[in-house]
Amino acid sequence: ADPAATETVEASAHRGEITEALASLPPDFRAAVVLSDIEGLSLPEVALALGVPVGTVKSRVFRGRRLLARRLGEPK
Repeated sequence: ADPAATETVEASAHRGEITEALASLPPDFRAAVVLSDIEGLSLPEVALALGVPVGTVKSRVFRGRRLLARRLGEPK
């Protein structure tokens, strides 16, 4: 069995749950998490895209990830 195929199947099984959890985030947190973690932008690139300092992006990504973990039932 191909481990990559297994990961893809597992990820698709959780896609709806993840999409719902992302949608429930405050817009500022959601934008930072999506640009950083899904789109793969660097923190300075996210800061430029959002028009905020890098420190603000770091905070929003951290808090957004923490909220996602809670909403997806993972430990704090």
